[in-house]
Amino acid sequence: MKAALIDNWTIERIVDQFDDSLMNSSLEFQVLVAALVLWDNVCYLDNGYSGWWNDAVENRKELDVLKMLTPIQDVGREEVKNKAAKEYISIYSQNYLEIVAKGALEYLYISDEKDMCYIPFDKRAAFCKRQVLSSKKWQLISSIFWQLSTSILYTPTDCSVGIFY
Repeated sequence: MKAALIDNWTIERIVDQFDDSLMNSSLEFQVLVAALVLWDNVCYLDNGYSGWWNDAVENRKELDVLKMLTPIQDVGREEVKNKAAKEYISIYSQNYLEIVAKGALEYLYISDEKDMCYIPFDKRAAFCKRQVLSSKKWQLISSIFWQLSTSILYTPTDCSVGIFY
């Protein structure tokens, strides 16, 4: 696979941490840099929520690295959203927040449809690791990011971030 779909939450955290002067030491920033090195094309879902951080990127030279990301339009994805919603309600709604589980499922379905790897945000990564990682493709990406997180990306001083895999 030559492309990866990075979770918008990851990008939002990078922009938030830029405001707090923590960007270069953040786990999310390190995951983004690793993704840009590992894949030919790193994409994000242009779903209407990305507008505010796209504006931030235009106004801050330090965030230029985010300009390297390719948007994927969220047009015509009603089938994916409905499938994720049904699966969330029938299987996961008792144990997971909708924004975490349903969002992860949507990203997984979109990345599968586009034959891309999905790089989840830490809360969605935890959900994926526990619940939906069954295909070889997801196990492969899990293995790659687990290795990165335990060697290069792990930051024990920030317990609130968790570990990407």
